[in-house]
Amino acid sequence: KAESERDKYLLQAYTLEPENKDEASPTFVAVGLTGTGKSEMCYWMTGDLASCNPSGSMQSNTSQVQVVKAYPFNDPKMGERFRWIDTPGRGDTRGEGNDTSM
Repeated sequence: KAESERDKYLLQAYTLEPENKDEASPTFVAVGLTGTGKSEMCYWMTGDLASCNPSGSMQSNTSQVQVVKAYPFNDPKMGERFRWIDTPGRGDTRGEGNDTSM
């Protein structure tokens, strides 16, 4: 069951269409267990606290796939923008029903 859910999220991330097909951005997808730092890494890489919303704990925080388009480390001098896709973690601390609903 967990593998099919993971595959669903990976397929969703893989099939996202670039906003401008002539200039497809590099894309990073964060996938893993709840509390492993996916949203924290999103914030660190993009500087976008509102979109990444790290919890700072081992508790579940991300419940929807978030797509953040940003410059590396929020610095336009670093070059081209990229997409960071933050996914909900597996092993949701709010109960097995939350894993099933995702």
